[in-house]
Amino acid sequence: MIDYRFTVGVLGILAGIVLSAYDRLPSQIAAIAGTIGGLISLISGIFGSVIVQSVPKGIKSIWQNAHRLIAISSGILTLIALILVVILVPFVNAALFPSPKTETYPPFENMVINDPLNDNSNGYQWLVEVGEDNSGSCGFAGGKYHIIANANHSKSCPALATDFKDFAYQVKMTIVTGSSGGIFFRSDPFQGSYYFFHISSIGAYRFEVCSYKKGEWSCQNKKTGQSQDFHSGQSNLLTVVANGSNFDLYVNNQKLTANGAIIDTTYSGGQIGVFAGTKDTPTDAIFENVKVWTR
Repeated sequence: MIDYRFTVGVLGILAGIVLSAYDRLPSQIAAIAGTIGGLISLISGIFGSVIVQSVPKGIKSIWQNAHRLIAISSGILTLIALILVVILVPFVNAALFPSPKTETYPPFENMVINDPLNDNSNGYQWLVEVGEDNSGSCGFAGGKYHIIANANHSKSCPALATDFKDFAYQVKMTIVTGSSGGIFFRSDPFQGSYYFFHISSIGAYRFEVCSYKKGEWSCQNKKTGQSQDFHSGQSNLLTVVANGSNFDLYVNNQKLTANGAIIDTTYSGGQIGVFAGTKDTPTDAIFENVKVWTR
């Protein structure tokens, strides 16, 4: 007949082995506890009867009762430990190591674009070109989307196969060298019109409504400021939420329009894109992980 302690011991050791595969501290502690408890029960089951046989007859009954009490206690404790491991470890891990929060911007919670921007294989037709006017270039290099804006120029690079009205639009941007970068949206290339959210290499931002008329660009400033959450020389998340005539801006998920949305009714829909601008020296900006949410 198989001693229950063998079963408990084997279960404890197996639980310890399984939990040890996880690289989080609560699981590893539980793995150690389960393994030790399992070994105690297993050893008790294997050697207990042997020890009993070698004890002098005068104290044999006392030893048997003590051994039985120890064996039963260790078995019960091991079972309790295993039950607690199964019940508590997932909650402890969830509390101490929560899963990364999925970014959404209500009411836009349906992700329709999740493009790492390492090539054009997702079909959004990000512009790849060298500007005919020597303004700069757009293209993929090293698995990332680069914009080079030549000195005293700016370069806008749309995703030609996109068309959105109301949405949340986010991109990770790194200004490697130069002055500024950003995003634009509701762009109509035939009318020369778009909304424009850009930020300098030191965190100064602007939101503008731009148009191209009679051979000249004209931009009307709607909001300016300084982002305290922008990290110079590092990657930063830029997000705009366009909901009808209301616009909210974010840098690294921190809202820049906490005192009220920007309101403008000029444009209703169009392409999305990214931008780099310069003053006296060229700008090299990298763009990654474009995301768009709609209703």
